[in-house]
Amino acid sequence: MALTGILIRTAFGWVASALAVLSFPDLPMEAPAIWRYFNLNFLIALGLSVVAAWQSVKAGRKAVSRWLYLPLPRKSLSRLKFLLPLPLVLSAALYLSVELPLTGAATVMFFAFREIRDWRKKQKAIEQPRKSRAG
Repeated sequence: MALTGILIRTAFGWVASALAVLSFPDLPMEAPAIWRYFNLNFLIALGLSVVAAWQSVKAGRKAVSRWLYLPLPRKSLSRLKFLLPLPLVLSAALYLSVELPLTGAATVMFFAFREIRDWRKKQKAIEQPRKSRAG
């Protein structure tokens, strides 16, 4: 994925997280707690927070993997430009986690652990043929 795609994914994650925070219901405390979770605004905010976390984590993984695995020197500008979206991705995930502690943080952690698991599987698959050729 090119840098443009990563930036589009990051922007989409930011927009979705802002919309999730804005659409989260502000019900008074005297309302029964169950209606907070059966509210249409809550379901919309939950869906938007899932999309925001998914896009932000995916953009972060793509940016880091492009930086790590491009066949260029580590300090070349072509390689370093893939690190530019990382502060935006991290700030979107942090904003979502702080503003919506339950849904935002849970979805960010879920997608982050899923991406880490997938990355480890890919690393093991890459290492397997190397070990079998060496042995």
